[in-house]
Amino acid sequence: MESTLGPAILLGIWAGICVMDMVGPQFMLWRPLISGAGAGLLLGDLQTGLIIGGGVELTWLVLVNIGGAAPPDVTMGGIVAVAVGVLTGTQDVGVALAAALPAALVAQQAWSLVFMLNTFWIHRQDAAAERGDLKAAERIHLGAFGMWFIAYFLIAFASVYWGIPALQSLMDNLPPWLLSGLAVAGGLLPALGISLLLSQFLTKINWPYFLIGFILAAYLNMPTIGTALIGAGIAFLLYFAVDLAKGAGAAAAPAKAHEGVLTKGDRFRMFLRAWTAISDGNAERHLAGTFLYVMAIPFRKIFKTKEEMAAAMKRHLLFYNVQPTLTTMVMGSVAAMEERMEDKEPIIAYKAGVMGPLAGVGDSLIWLTLMPLTFAIGAGLATAGNPMGPIVALVLFNIVNIPLKYYGMELGYTQGIRLMEQLRGGLMDKISKGATLIGLMVMGTALVRTVSLTTPISIRLGEDSMPIQPAIDAIMPKLLTLLLALVVLWALRKKVNPVVVLLLLLVFGVAGKAIGIL
Repeated sequence: MESTLGPAILLGIWAGICVMDMVGPQFMLWRPLISGAGAGLLLGDLQTGLIIGGGVELTWLVLVNIGGAAPPDVTMGGIVAVAVGVLTGTQDVGVALAAALPAALVAQQAWSLVFMLNTFWIHRQDAAAERGDLKAAERIHLGAFGMWFIAYFLIAFASVYWGIPALQSLMDNLPPWLLSGLAVAGGLLPALGISLLLSQFLTKINWPYFLIGFILAAYLNMPTIGTALIGAGIAFLLYFAVDLAKGAGAAAAPAKAHEGVLTKGDRFRMFLRAWTAISDGNAERHLAGTFLYVMAIPFRKIFKTKEEMAAAMKRHLLFYNVQPTLTTMVMGSVAAMEERMEDKEPIIAYKAGVMGPLAGVGDSLIWLTLMPLTFAIGAGLATAGNPMGPIVALVLFNIVNIPLKYYGMELGYTQGIRLMEQLRGGLMDKISKGATLIGLMVMGTALVRTVSLTTPISIRLGEDSMPIQPAIDAIMPKLLTLLLALVVLWALRKKVNPVVVLLLLLVFGVAGKAIGIL
């Protein structure tokens, strides 16, 4: 094997760039479809990068760190899996992903460690707030990016430089039955990603939507985009059609836009600053540092004394956590409130009141619906070797993501708390329910399209034998796939660690192939 030093350095830098996107603008460079394709391009084998990166994306389509879930790190998994494929000469997603799993687990722990260590930075910002030193707080916020870059660079570098040669030696001596078993296991792993998200959103009331999505794909071979469009139609009829038919709100006078000291250019700069979403995100106060960094622009126009500045900085270094795409709504409205309200206590109460609802809407809309839908389409193209796959995914995601952030800031500022009152008055709940409905249907279809589980078992009937898979399909196509997902979901809801479930799926795939039941 050639020296892995060059590839290790390149992929270390790429991993650092990807994690800075994850904690920054969230254009989705960090998803395995993109991180994997980028790794393949850097290593001179884009085809392997597309096939394995797309395969890992489909396997971990809905793995995202929300609701307390701590899945393996998908960014590192995609990069190292592609490195394994290119440098060892395999395009088998199951083998590459199994080999990359240790790096993904280490990166998961590194994420948690940096998130904890970032508490140091928030206390440095506290000290700056005591002095009313806004510039110092801004420098601290941006400097925190370095910890993420260093952590991911080191993990990717070590995994490729030391891990790949050792892995090549190991793979050269693995028995064929184990490699074929890992390939089978690779077809089971997407059940974990889907079940992880179902564990956060599936309830006794909304489970039929998941089943509808499953049935559409299993019986009618419905593509993911088709299911999403049907789901959007159902959501519209259930949550919006009646109000529109009644002309709800038609008689209400349009709210007067807030005209304050911030220019459109100021608000655009606030929008750009919001792209540093989680740079100093920490276990103690989550995204408070980002909120202060964005508010620095209006603060410089509103407050003229050190005492006023110090009080404002302290006010916005309290706990804050809203899904990064929708957080600009809060930032814009708070900027307007800071301009015109003498009593600042209601601002603190307002932020606390909108955090929970907006976080729920954001998780449903972005992580459950938009991201899986757009990246399922892109990954489907990539696994066929189509280089347009990553581009399609990025474009489809960001034509929604970026305008939502931009107009969230604009509407938040110009409409102020009126916008949030409208959302909290029922619209937010309808959007959340509608997005969850679409997302659950998409997950049902994704289960059919990404999980591969069949059995070769046959029953002896005299001198003949009858395979049982057609009989199972006659009861319900993809029934085994559905049962697997339900078992995984049951385990997750019994608080079994997702990593343990992943390892059990690998063991089940290898053992099942070895004894002839898979």
